[in-house]
Amino acid sequence: MSRCLSIFVLRVATGLAFILTGFSSLTESGPIQNVFAAVGFGDWLRYTIAAIEIAGGTALIVARGVAVAAYFLCLVSLCALISHLVTGVGNPAAAAALLMGAGLITWTHRERLPSFIDPGTGAAQH
Repeated sequence: MSRCLSIFVLRVATGLAFILTGFSSLTESGPIQNVFAAVGFGDWLRYTIAAIEIAGGTALIVARGVAVAAYFLCLVSLCALISHLVTGVGNPAAAAALLMGAGLITWTHRERLPSFIDPGTGAAQH
């Protein structure tokens, strides 16, 4: 029971953090915008990532598609961590923390990943 409760608390906390990060990315100024400016892909990437973060964070809380949402949020967080480290802009600690949270959620829900993500699980297993 306590394992389920702690994973639920982790899901809610990580989901809220992703939602707040997504909304922060939508503002016109702030430290996150400096990272996107340093990467140089323009505003379309910032808006796309913000939408993924908000939708993924919501999915972590609502429990609809938790495994897939956590998996894609891991990818987003990994890319954020790499961009922080490569550009030298901003603090990579938040991206690392979000990556660890999403990674742990993905690991605990790995049996729910569709077979196109993890060929060892899902409908492809015989």
